Amino acid sequence: MTSKSLFFKILIEDLKRRIWTIVLASIVFFLYFPILGTLMIGNYNQNIYDLKEYKERLLDRILGFMGPQDYMVAAITVIGAVICGLSGFFYLHSKKKVDFYHSLPVRREVLFGVSYINGVLIYIIPYIANIIVYSIILQLNGLMNTEMFTTTLSAIGINILFYILIYTVVIIAVMLTGNFVISVFGTGVFFLYGPMLMMLKEIYYLSFFKTYYTQVNTFSEMFTFLSPIGSYVDVASRVGVNDQGIGRSILITILVIILFIAFALFLYKKRPSEAASKAMAFSISKPVIKFLLVIPLSLGGGIIFREITDRSSNGWFIFGLLFALIFVYAVIEVIYNFDIRSAFNHKKHLLICGIIIAVVACIFKFDVFHYDTYIPKKDSIRSVSVSISGLDEFTQYHDWELINGSYLNYMNSQNYQLEFMKLTDIDAAYDMAISGIKNIDVTENDAKYLYYNVKFHLKSGREISRSYQLKTSESYGMLSDIYGNQEFKEGHYPIYKSDINLITEISCYNRLQNKQITLNQNEKKELIDMFKEELSKLTLEEISNASPAAVLSLQMYNINENYNIYPSFEKTIAFLKSHGFDAENKVEAKNIKQITIQNYRTGVTKGYDIMYKDADFSYSQVENGYIDSDGTLRTVTYDNTKDAEKIEEIFPDLVDNDYYWRNQSVIDVEDSIGVEVVIRKDEFGNEGRYSYQFRKGAIPDFVKEAIELETSN
Repeated sequence: MTSKSLFFKILIEDLKRRIWTIVLASIVFFLYFPILGTLMIGNYNQNIYDLKEYKERLLDRILGFMGPQDYMVAAITVIGAVICGLSGFFYLHSKKKVDFYHSLPVRREVLFGVSYINGVLIYIIPYIANIIVYSIILQLNGLMNTEMFTTTLSAIGINILFYILIYTVVIIAVMLTGNFVISVFGTGVFFLYGPMLMMLKEIYYLSFFKTYYTQVNTFSEMFTFLSPIGSYVDVASRVGVNDQGIGRSILITILVIILFIAFALFLYKKRPSEAASKAMAFSISKPVIKFLLVIPLSLGGGIIFREITDRSSNGWFIFGLLFALIFVYAVIEVIYNFDIRSAFNHKKHLLICGIIIAVVACIFKFDVFHYDTYIPKKDSIRSVSVSISGLDEFTQYHDWELINGSYLNYMNSQNYQLEFMKLTDIDAAYDMAISGIKNIDVTENDAKYLYYNVKFHLKSGREISRSYQLKTSESYGMLSDIYGNQEFKEGHYPIYKSDINLITEISCYNRLQNKQITLNQNEKKELIDMFKEELSKLTLEEISNASPAAVLSLQMYNINENYNIYPSFEKTIAFLKSHGFDAENKVEAKNIKQITIQNYRTGVTKGYDIMYKDADFSYSQVENGYIDSDGTLRTVTYDNTKDAEKIEEIFPDLVDNDYYWRNQSVIDVEDSIGVEVVIRKDEFGNEGRYSYQFRKGAIPDFVKEAIELETSN
């Protein structure tokens, strides 16, 4: 009984010492939940006259306010954890207070437990109390329901869990240091060190390895790596949105908290009283922390100097490494000893840091481990995934898991294909990778290139990703073989994984028509199966040389998937025609009102020379040069009323600009020549202006003469 009463007596005394944090937490939570929350109820969308719609929108807003995704509460949680962690053991920075506390006839475990528990209660009690008050307000206004209750509980659980994690990390920083300013700095290091390492690794790989492939979600992974705040944001953002792995993350967090509490208690028990007012509490930790800071910061300094100057300059890279090494090392030594004269103490440590930094820099600079030229042996590969830039670009990808019953989770195209595609016939994909390795350092200014991302799935379970830049003309044959592989198409086109039940709307369109098609479930399945059958037979040559007859658009909640319908898709075209959309009704010369062709290249170069470099040019020089007399680019317009035959000759060799940009890796055009086509859309006089481009080498001679293309070559 005596020990229990002593514990609670010390607990109460500690709370009195920290009364300002209790008041601050109470005020913040009171202002945020009861006050701001009540204002939200009273002021939200009062212009909505439909009471049902008003209530639904208000409930959605409050769910976000009360849920774990509310980043204002997350910010309060993080700031509160830092304040309570620093203030709870603030006495450790004062020699007099340390002597006083440690002279009490109380075990250190008890002192630690009192301060630690109070720091948690200071957050939890005001938070839960004000949540309860606001919940009562919601109930009185008829806004509390089961979903609101469960969402609130999940938010409370997540916020308290990560408050304790962040709070414990701050306490560890305090235990390792003996000065308040250094404690704050140490806290920042603990929060940011993991993301900093990941960012440094990412920058070095991107800067030195030409075949490094970085996924779009790398930066989110970078932020969460060894960062309590990053993990907090990641878990909170996924609750109720993407619950996969949430339980595992929470379990890991609980285990980490237990280990961190045990480690903090261990440090508190071992911490010498004379550590107060010193930079570091433990001498043994000084060299370890020094190495952990000096090496990455010096490597960062080198890459900064390299990136802001000439990237091929070894001199600036080496200078940056040396400058950062000396500067960072000196600053840390001065902080350790509070003496500028100690800037270069422990020169052996400086030498060791320098050697490690030099080794790491050389590994990247000279590709010591042959990262760029490495490719796994064929017999070790189980399957291959690939993604190719400039082939069906801008296709919408998603992971097919319906979130909250109302939307699909968008995925980056490269990530989708590398995750879901599995080519077991790997010959063409493997040959393209070898070709990419051979051409790593080969660049021709006038050549056309594509980016080829590949992931090797090894039999051992390991995955290896690379990105190559290949010349289109040399890789076309291999690319054609890959495209003809059914496994490629099933991983490249999301329609092969489509769930008919998720398709809410089907429509078709081309330049002349746009129609929504009403189909029952059986008809939807018939159309999708028919389209997939014909898509499986589509060749790369048809994509390169033909023009789509129309576009099939599938609406699935928030995702719109668009697929080209090619002239060879006879079954699909016939099915659509039987349901009111005639894909054979496409733009022909008779539909074109006029075509305007513009020579971009010559108008810029020669026009500049004439207008600015020759002060004595005459009107006839301008008239017969590459610009018109008014200074505009050389253009020519063909009108259907007098140039019908020329339009009939021009139009078949044009490529729709949107289609070209989606498939630019396999379509070659005259990219310095712009074409605008005015199309009559119907008999009512409606028109549309669209951009086109000539296929490579297909410009008629009379057009070349009109825009003086020959002169420009």
